[in-house]
Amino acid sequence: MSSRSTNHSDRVTFQITVNQLTLSTQLNAKDFRITIGVGELSKITCAGQQSKDRPVITWNHPFLFTAPPSADIVIAVWTLPEELTPEWNKQPVGEKMVTNVASLLASGNIWTCNVPGLLDHPATLSTTCNTSDVLSSPEGHDCLSTLWGFCDKVYIFIRGCSNMPSLFTKIEVEQALLDLCPESHADHTTILDSLGFSYSFCYDKEGKLSDLNRAIEIGEKRLGLCPSGHPEHATALGELSTFLHRMYQIQGNQKDLDRMIEMDQKRFDLCPSGHEHHATALGNLAVTLRLRYNEQGDVADLNRAIEMGQQRLDHYPSGHSYDNTALGNLALALHDRYNKLGNVVDLNRAIDLAEQRLELCPPGHPEHGFALYNLARSFSHRHNLLKSTSDGLRAYNLLKEALRIHPVQHQGFALIISWLAYTILQLNSSPGSQSSNQLLVKVEDAFETYKMVKTCGPAVSLDLWKTAQNWVRNAEKYNHSSVLEAYQTSLNILVHFTSLHTSLDSMHQVLQARVADLANDAFSCAVWHNELQMAVEFLEQGRGILWNQLARFDMSLAALEGHGRKGQDLKNSFTRLSSSLRNLAQGSGGTEPYWRVRDEWQSVVDEIRCQEGLSRFLLPPHFDDLQRAAEDGPVIIINASEYDCDALVVLFDRPPIHVPLEDYPFEDVVRLCNRFSELIQDPHAYGDNRECWLRSMLRELWDNVVEPIVDVLQNDVQLPLHSRIWWCPTSYFTILPFHAAGPHRMKGNQVNLVDLYVSSYTPSLSCLIRTRERARSQRVAYLSSGSTETVSFVAVGQAMPSKDLELSTLPSVEHEIMRIRQETNMPLDRVAFESVTGAGATVEGAIQAFKSHRWAHLACHGAQHSERPFESWFAMGDGKLTLMGIIQERYTHSELAFLSACHTAQGDRSTPDEVLHLAAGMQFAGFNGVIGTLWKVDDAVAHQVVTRFYRKMFEQPVLDSEYAAMALNFAVRHSPEVSLEKRIVFAHIGL
Repeated sequence: MSSRSTNHSDRVTFQITVNQLTLSTQLNAKDFRITIGVGELSKITCAGQQSKDRPVITWNHPFLFTAPPSADIVIAVWTLPEELTPEWNKQPVGEKMVTNVASLLASGNIWTCNVPGLLDHPATLSTTCNTSDVLSSPEGHDCLSTLWGFCDKVYIFIRGCSNMPSLFTKIEVEQALLDLCPESHADHTTILDSLGFSYSFCYDKEGKLSDLNRAIEIGEKRLGLCPSGHPEHATALGELSTFLHRMYQIQGNQKDLDRMIEMDQKRFDLCPSGHEHHATALGNLAVTLRLRYNEQGDVADLNRAIEMGQQRLDHYPSGHSYDNTALGNLALALHDRYNKLGNVVDLNRAIDLAEQRLELCPPGHPEHGFALYNLARSFSHRHNLLKSTSDGLRAYNLLKEALRIHPVQHQGFALIISWLAYTILQLNSSPGSQSSNQLLVKVEDAFETYKMVKTCGPAVSLDLWKTAQNWVRNAEKYNHSSVLEAYQTSLNILVHFTSLHTSLDSMHQVLQARVADLANDAFSCAVWHNELQMAVEFLEQGRGILWNQLARFDMSLAALEGHGRKGQDLKNSFTRLSSSLRNLAQGSGGTEPYWRVRDEWQSVVDEIRCQEGLSRFLLPPHFDDLQRAAEDGPVIIINASEYDCDALVVLFDRPPIHVPLEDYPFEDVVRLCNRFSELIQDPHAYGDNRECWLRSMLRELWDNVVEPIVDVLQNDVQLPLHSRIWWCPTSYFTILPFHAAGPHRMKGNQVNLVDLYVSSYTPSLSCLIRTRERARSQRVAYLSSGSTETVSFVAVGQAMPSKDLELSTLPSVEHEIMRIRQETNMPLDRVAFESVTGAGATVEGAIQAFKSHRWAHLACHGAQHSERPFESWFAMGDGKLTLMGIIQERYTHSELAFLSACHTAQGDRSTPDEVLHLAAGMQFAGFNGVIGTLWKVDDAVAHQVVTRFYRKMFEQPVLDSEYAAMALNFAVRHSPEVSLEKRIVFAHIGL
């Protein structure tokens, strides 16, 4: 029997039609249904009734499936009782029948089987199976109306008891309805509406992000089927906006908020006064305007939200079921305006509204918890205004009750925690609190409350993130013993919160908008508590997040090789899903929804962690693992925090050494960085005294930061001169050229850092470890393949970039490449040199050159995009080779890249700890060592440093890319004719 080919050669598409169930005797049960599960996909038939004159239930109900031949098929028979109970959906009435796709297809068109144990009576189920890929129409009864009736019955039941198995059955029924009603059917969009809210309800009850994403996906589809002018367009706008609102509460994505505003405004315009949905449109737009106020601070948005909220409230008679939501939303908006403008009239009105809402939502009402929270916020505000302990205690008691009745996964749980802890702290800071509040609530109770955020597990949201941040701030303020725990929790939430976003760009936007120096402050706090190893762990977890997110998808799975077939299956699944997630994150294709792939990927990761020896797979590394970064030399972390500035020397064979920078306060660091930034960005800054100012800045960096570290390296570590060291600067320090620090006096015999040690940089310790492991794997591959010692070397140069870029020509590019070939003593017996220039230096030409050569030199225009760093670029003949384009590739044989272009190692000022620049991208994509530029490079003089660099590289008896840092150090020291600013522009990253 032939089958239709699909995207996967081992999958077949086939149709199963449930014909009839024949019983041996008439049974009491009126309605029966059948579920068919193929692999992980389950579908449900509609309810069928026994014939009046004989015990036969007829369906003739077809279903389409696509699955591998080996997939199991599980068929079960259920009854639908007249009155539903919590147990109605637990077990089928007979034993499940199991076969597989191959057996079913081989059995011929008719497959008949006995149903054992069906109400203790024999029964026979008849089905038809064929490989048609066109769904047949059901015959024999009205499936559509029967399914709708069944769905309504289940819906009424779950509204009363939130029975999740029943909700899952309702979703299966709605999926069956969609199968019966293609897009052209009049009821298709109505079914989508019902199915979307079912998934939304699932998310509300269980907190699984995949359910909410599915609801949004359905809402998008429904809106696409109901364009402007369609009678259901306004309703579709409102539904999708509601789902996006929930997602915004989780992710805080500005794009979601902008779409909500746009859709709610359109719906409001489509539902003028007198329209049946006018009040709902008013209320929804008021809510989204308030959200935008909280993001952007425009009081006009808040005033409009209050005006619309009042209009919605006026629309309903007092006591109406919609009245309580309108009361709560208006009260929250008035709270916000009171906080902004301090008008006590707003506060009193908010209290009055919140009390009315609580009366409408007594205990047992689904909104009772929110009503408690609403009123508690009002009393907490009045307590702060009037310092009335009674108001504070009432707020405390209301919040305690709200916390008691809210499940951990509920979206309001984090907000209640935050306000309860805040209220406790305010009670203890009020005048007279030591006497009136002595036996009631303590400061310690606030921090025990904050610790409850740890119970939220994977249910991460924007509110949870804000609550964790409040815990950190208050633990620092009160010098509380939980401060390190608060930082650790916040970092865990941050990493999870970032991973909820689909693309690297959206992750970066979150870091820009939501994260301010968390990892730096955590490092500083741990150092202050003398927890130096913890400080390293904190910093490593909280910086370079985007690179670490991508690196997860390339994680070595060698440890699974000893776990037999199970290990191989897990390895294959992880590799396949990681590839899909990487492509989706980088925006390079893929049709499967990100959230669906991510959920499957996370399940595989969880299963890998259950294997022996892999319990910490993809979890934040411990210090013992991170210490391996210092295997070839010390890694020096330089941290800037508003609390303290510190240096930490990480060593391979002993604990880290703390170098306090207590005489160099954070304000002075900011001032130096701003001055240096002005100098490198403006070629005319400081006029004729430019070099004097530069020397002064490098001297300040030496005196206050680098020299104390050098003292430790020479005296405590006893590191030999000219040894390699790696700098890992954070925050404002990322802009400073540590490799160039020194006294830089015109006279005297004082030495600069370049004369003492060979400097490199690393974005993080993990990055250096990954790079070293990759280099070792390359060496093993070369040895096992019997490759010669010949180094393939390509020079890519583009002197005339695409006219669309409107850039000047670079006349020195061709000359620079020629000098590399002719004036560096290149050993042609050991170097296979190739140049790619002119018409060949295109985006694709450069990528292919990088892929096919071990060493690469790139001479062209370059630019760092300050707002969207993944759009930073090299200028090629046909356009831009972007940072995103670079990291979408894998350069498996690459070792060294020299980027003779402007700004290639200059990071993003808005998120400096992410180290998002072109040189870091080249390293991540596969180059073990990269030489980049920290600011604009003068191509007319750069070739002098470049020539000396390659001469030194080619002098070595064995051509080793890991000698690059030494060669660059030599070239800088032996180029006195080049000005200091031009000489120190180059920095080495990696091995």
